[in-house]
Amino acid sequence: MTTQAQTNLSDYLTKRIPKRETRAVWLTTLASLDWPKNYARSEESIKLQKQELIDILDKYQKANINTVLLQARVRAATIYPSDIEPWDQCVTGVEGRAPGYGYDPLGFAVEECHKRGMEIHAWIATIPVGAKKLIGL
Repeated sequence: MTTQAQTNLSDYLTKRIPKRETRAVWLTTLASLDWPKNYARSEESIKLQKQELIDILDKYQKANINTVLLQARVRAATIYPSDIEPWDQCVTGVEGRAPGYGYDPLGFAVEECHKRGMEIHAWIATIPVGAKKLIGL
C-alpha cells in the first residue's frame, strides 16, 4: 500500500489515509553505552552479544517501540563488514578486528528487529578530522 500526498482540500476531506505513529529509540554503540556490552571474540561471546541485543529489543517491543535507530558507524569504523572501513572496537574490543564466525552485528540486528515487526534504520556519527583537537579528544 502506498500513501501519496494529498494535493487539494477535497482529497484531504474525502480520502482516508492510514495513520502510523513512529515510536523510535536511539540505540548507540559508542563506548558500549547501550550495546554491545560483551565483546564478540568467540562463538560463545558472540552468543552473549546477540542475547544482549535480543533482551534490549524485547524490552523495546514491550514498550511499544516500533522503530530502532541503530548506530552502525562511529569514528570511521563500522559494526558491519566493510571493504572500506575497519570494524569498530565496540564489537570485539579491538579496533579493526572482525568477530569471525560469519557474524554481522548489523545484519543480526536487522533480522531481530524485523522478527518483532520493528523498522530499523542505521545512523552514523562522524567526527571531522580536525575536531578531535577542538573538543579535547
